[in-house]
Amino acid sequence: MRAALQGALSDDFSMGAIRRIIDDISVRSRIPAREARQLVVEEYLRAVDVQLAAGAIDIEFEDRLEELRRQFALTRFECLHTAA
Repeated sequence: MRAALQGALSDDFSMGAIRRIIDDISVRSRIPAREARQLVVEEYLRAVDVQLAAGAIDIEFEDRLEELRRQFALTRFECLHTAA
């Protein structure tokens, strides 16, 4: 799942299907929904850290992060480092 999320954050084509991909992996691997969601949040936060470390604003990457938040209905609270 981590590889799928990381790939989607670097590729617009994969981002369009990331929800279905993650759901498929979860079902096939028998990963509970709560754990799958936590993994999505962890990867979201990791991606934010990578962007901050780069020191430059990448608008396309920001758009993909927002799309990830939208597809998984991540709350603002979940997307805070203090919540993780």
